[in-house]
Amino acid sequence: MIRNTTRYRTPDVRASLPFLLIALLALPMAAQAQPPGPGDGPGFGPRGPRGGGGLGDLGFLTRFLDLSEEQQEQAKALRETLREDSEALRQESRALREELSTELNAEAPDPTRVGELAIALHGQRQELHGLREHALADFEALLTQEQLESFQQLRETLQERRQERRQERRERRGHRGRP
Repeated sequence: MIRNTTRYRTPDVRASLPFLLIALLALPMAAQAQPPGPGDGPGFGPRGPRGGGGLGDLGFLTRFLDLSEEQQEQAKALRETLREDSEALRQESRALREELSTELNAEAPDPTRVGELAIALHGQRQELHGLREHALADFEALLTQEQLESFQQLRETLQERRQERRQERRERRGHRGRP
């Protein structure tokens, strides 16, 4: 008899927080694309951060950090500014990826052009990362000292968990690459 040794763990809300944080600051369009479902109120929905309408309204961080009305409005404005600023970069990146794919699938790809496109895509990613970091710094500037400490602790915890999950995946795959 073959036994299934795979462990199934129940979803941990805290394990989903890195995705929530990223979505909050970098991917607001994804949240706005999903209208709230029946019974999904503002904030962290019953199915976690990907449920109904949980990402688009800063609900989790509002409750976790106990944000004031003014802080919520400022955070929404920051999110909207980031969305607007990053949308053009995302569109340019899409066009570059399509061009790179076309070039790579050509009968005789031009190595120089492939390199140029790869470098341009890397530059786009770096610029988008800079926008996210700037928005994060602006968000942190809105917080009181107590809120900032809680937020930084949350980020550290999420980073540790993300590293643990990566390590677990590498071990499962037998990966012997970078630590």
